[in-house]
Amino acid sequence: MALRAEQGAVRFYQELSARVPGPEAREFFEGMIRIEQQHEREVDEISQELVVPDVVEIPEIRVSPEFIESVPRWALGEQTSDAEAMRVALETELRAARFYQLLSSYLQGAAAETFLQLSRAEQAHAGLISRFIQAMAHTARG
Repeated sequence: MALRAEQGAVRFYQELSARVPGPEAREFFEGMIRIEQQHEREVDEISQELVVPDVVEIPEIRVSPEFIESVPRWALGEQTSDAEAMRVALETELRAARFYQLLSSYLQGAAAETFLQLSRAEQAHAGLISRFIQAMAHTARG
C-alpha cells in the first residue's frame, strides 16, 4: 500500500511540473520528484525486510492509497497557476501524512514505527512546500 502511494507521489509531481507555468515552481516540483523517487526506493527496501500484517479494513480510511498522492483531476486544469499547484501539493502531502499516521496506529513494533517515519517524511515534504509558498509570496510582494 505504501509503495503504491509513493509511486503515485512520483506521478503526482510529474504531472504538477508539467502543468505549472513558472520555471521556479517547475524546478521545485522536479526536486520533489527526485525526493519521492528516493522515498519510493526506501519504502521498497523496507517492504522487503518488514513483515506487515494485512490490515483488512481501516474504517477511517475512505480513499484508496492511490488517491493519497495523486493529482485530483477536479482540482487542476490542463495548466494551473503556480500558487494553486502548490496549494494542492500541500494538501496532498498533509493527507499522506495523516494516512501513514493512521495506518501506524493499526500496527505494532517495527511496522508501526516505519509508518510513523513515513508520516514524518510526508510532514517534512509539506514543510518544504510551505516554505516555497512563503518564498513565492515574499517575491510577489517584493
